[in-house]
Amino acid sequence: MGKVTHLLKECPLCKSKFSGKGRYCKRCAILYSLLEEDTSIDAVLQAFWDHCFQCEAEIVASVELTPESLTVQCDNCGEVHVIPFEREDILRYIRSGIVREMVVD
Repeated sequence: MGKVTHLLKECPLCKSKFSGKGRYCKRCAILYSLLEEDTSIDAVLQAFWDHCFQCEAEIVASVELTPESLTVQCDNCGEVHVIPFEREDILRYIRSGIVREMVVD
């Protein structure tokens, strides 16, 4: 059991533990290839966030990327938005073309 945990790496973007090749976990590796740059929280936020759905403000108070979601808090009204952000979600967005259009804007 100790050998298995020893082989796990921490993803520098979402902090999830993963085994395998590469710098990022499988989900963040997709983000890296999609954004075509050194992936950061700011790059993910720009690609997947436009404005607060509650008050329409664009300023973000806090952002957190976890293995399950992207959580964004609005700086204006304090509303917390939890965006499902698993590997399957990203692949679905890519297949539907939504993310590609967002990244182009």
